[in-house]
Amino acid sequence: MTTSYYPKTLKALTLREPWGTLLVHGCKTEEYRSWNTKMRGLILIHTSLTYQIDWQEVFKLFFLPCPKELPLNRILGAVELYDSVPEPDGSGFAWKVKNAIKFQNPPECRGALSFWQPKDDEQHKAFASAWAQLPADLKNK
Repeated sequence: MTTSYYPKTLKALTLREPWGTLLVHGCKTEEYRSWNTKMRGLILIHTSLTYQIDWQEVFKLFFLPCPKELPLNRILGAVELYDSVPEPDGSGFAWKVKNAIKFQNPPECRGALSFWQPKDDEQHKAFASAWAQLPADLKNK
């Protein structure tokens, strides 16, 4: 197992694309889930191996240039999760995020459900690479 440094409390959240890309670009400031969380602070944003919807149309809605493809199975960046509020209709929770950062070299690794931490060498290396790409001011949050 690798011994590269990152905090033992660091966690990641896996999302289907295009939601991960929109979060790390700062275009999306809420993540909707059916469950509440007390988790606060910095989380890594990982993308799954699948797309959720016709992502090209979503990019048009956000007035973003549409890339030819989106990165899958990578830690794209990080956000600071600072609140979780119930949806008015009772359908779930809006997790509020800020301070989005997009990595220049998103490390590849498989993800997991919910919040997750590394369990194998590939994931440990990806977390260490992600941590190394974070600006100092976000590391101290």
